Amino acid sequence: MKIGDLAFDEINRVYINQEKVISYSDGEKNENYIFDSFKNSKDTSIFSMELFDRIKDWPSEYHLTTYRQNILRPLDIKKNHSVLEIGAGCGAISRYLGETGAAVTAVEGSLSRARCIAERCRDLENVKVVCSNVEDVEFDQKFDIITLIGVFEYTAKYSEREDPFQSALKSYINLLKPEGSLAVSYTHLRSPRDRQKSRM
Repeated sequence: MKIGDLAFDEINRVYINQEKVISYSDGEKNENYIFDSFKNSKDTSIFSMELFDRIKDWPSEYHLTTYRQNILRPLDIKKNHSVLEIGAGCGAISRYLGETGAAVTAVEGSLSRARCIAERCRDLENVKVVCSNVEDVEFDQKFDIITLIGVFEYTAKYSEREDPFQSALKSYINLLKPEGSLAVSYTHLRSPRDRQKSRM
């Protein structure tokens, strides 16, 4: 479906491809906690102390940490850039991208997560949140930067293509402007328990 034809969900403040929503979650309780943390915080910025104080366990640390966006800082994203974030999760990196001033399209297949992005970026008019499997969205523009942070390894699970990884990379490259950049990273943030085991 063309991105311009997607329905706007007024309640969750996301553009949604209703038939292509993905059932993916860290657990309803965890994601409700993240959403409530955003909703009940006046400051949802990257360095919000309100959100920092809401970190209580590994799932909340993963979504509320101030460190995840550091992986993109070397790209030197500018206000005049257009960015496509694929697999945007609960918005940790979306918020950072939005704060650069770039025009951001954050695509997330899970509605519970997409609404978290919209809530975290509620004061950033330059961030558009799309809820759909990215394979089922036709984009009407080219991008300066496309990011896949901790999501590319799951491509085959949500793809109907014969050669999902190769096909996905080709489609993303076709969405880039001539001098555009594709940032792909497998992020393995270990829990405190895993870090302790590795020291034994």
